[in-house]
Amino acid sequence: MLQIEALEVIGYDPATGRFPSTVFANMFGEPIPYEYEIDGRAFTIRTELAGGATYTGSFSADGETASGGWRPNPGAEGPGNTAYDVVGKRVV
Repeated sequence: MLQIEALEVIGYDPATGRFPSTVFANMFGEPIPYEYEIDGRAFTIRTELAGGATYTGSFSADGETASGGWRPNPGAEGPGNTAYDVVGKRVV
């Protein structure tokens, strides 16, 4: 089984109100650029790597969970760029 190890560095761009990020992961040979956009409890994450994909999700009212799903950009579906859903829980 492949153990995925990654480091994500997230910044903030006050000109756009968005959060650019770069992920360095052992499963890819190059850094992966992302951009976060947050609107209240809703958030979107985008990348253009491998034809692009978008995550659309939201935080629960209590802030303890986040859920949503990744979807490849139209025409970019394929190995390594497939649709899937995610549920995350805050760990203290």
